[in-house]
Amino acid sequence: MKVLYATHLSLLLFSLGFSDCFSQEIPADKDLDHQIYLLGNTGTAKLQDSYPVIEVLIEELEKEKSKSTVLFLGNLFPRNILPEGAKDVERYLKGEIYYKNLQKLRETESDFYVLPGPIEWFFGKDNDHVTIRYAEKMIQNVFDKKVFLPNKGCPGPEEVEIDDQTVLIFIDTQWWLNQEKEDLDWENMNCEIQSPGDLLVQLNDALIRNQGKHILVAGYHPILSYGIHNGYLPGYIHATPPVLGSMYYLYRNWIGQINDFANPTYSNLIKGLNNILKSKC
Repeated sequence: MKVLYATHLSLLLFSLGFSDCFSQEIPADKDLDHQIYLLGNTGTAKLQDSYPVIEVLIEELEKEKSKSTVLFLGNLFPRNILPEGAKDVERYLKGEIYYKNLQKLRETESDFYVLPGPIEWFFGKDNDHVTIRYAEKMIQNVFDKKVFLPNKGCPGPEEVEIDDQTVLIFIDTQWWLNQEKEDLDWENMNCEIQSPGDLLVQLNDALIRNQGKHILVAGYHPILSYGIHNGYLPGYIHATPPVLGSMYYLYRNWIGQINDFANPTYSNLIKGLNNILKSKC
């Protein structure tokens, strides 16, 4: 069984410690049966008349000879489109620029799936459960089918078969990080899974159920990083300003914000995914 974990930092795919699980070279003279494109944080680009990333993607898809699937691994939407729920989303549905750019993708013959990230959850702030559901509604309006996975603000795992030998498994890692929020009525969100422990059990069952296949597990948050979220801050932080900068450095390394590896909730997510994924190599 070959298992791979994909995040919005797709360049980390083969440096996560799972390379032995997915090390198969493709002969130069062999045609590809299926290609999977991974994109993340496309919504962090400045809102404008066109989106170069999407335009380049469309060009690639139009000349593609093999079947293809596109995964948007979180933060698909610009921040100023999903700030506070229904009012701005309804305005967006009436013809905002970004919505029109997404519609262009529907004209291609590829399959598309959208994974929620912090922006879709309004960064875990008030009204995040409203925002995540409207984000799903917006995607449904573009692609006219179930492509927002996991859906309904639930954690997954959701399985999608690419072919007889390839399976995608979607998990909502932002749902995990939101578990420390006390103002969300989790029990009435109609999710089968109610706790992080249940999510790990179901993910493990999904991996066992698809044993012998190529498996791509997709989640927004990375479990390995050499960036600021894992404490790799630039040296000048200590001097901006002195003393306070050093205190900030220690905070990010020892306590952490919710999206920092040092944060206990995020740390438990990393440990849980690591234990399950590595056990399947």
